[in-house]
Amino acid sequence: MMMYFFKRLPHCSAYVFTFQGRHLTSIRTAWENTVEALGGPYENLLVHDLRRSAVRNFTRSGVPEKIAMRISGHKSRSVFDRYNIVVETDLTNAMKSLQAKQPGFVSSVPEVLDFEKWQAEGKKEG
Repeated sequence: MMMYFFKRLPHCSAYVFTFQGRHLTSIRTAWENTVEALGGPYENLLVHDLRRSAVRNFTRSGVPEKIAMRISGHKSRSVFDRYNIVVETDLTNAMKSLQAKQPGFVSSVPEVLDFEKWQAEGKKEG
């Protein structure tokens, strides 16, 4: 699919990755120069950080995991799972989604009620 799109792009160079009309000889050097130029919170940004963000964005947007794996290039489930980090808000959102689809189901689970109360109180304890 990428070749299909590349072939339809206007040809200003024989190379795919260029900067100011010159081809990049090293993606790594280009990345390091870009991150250095950005500075601040981006100074330690890794290419893999973007891959992790992409995987999370796919799964949070409802893209089926098999498709997200194909797009991100993950061949094994275990590696994909390392990139697909689950955080507290993911768990909360999942329970709220279930509650919206099945009213009364989640609200009847004592642990969920305790968690919601704890969250509403500003997570003061525990």
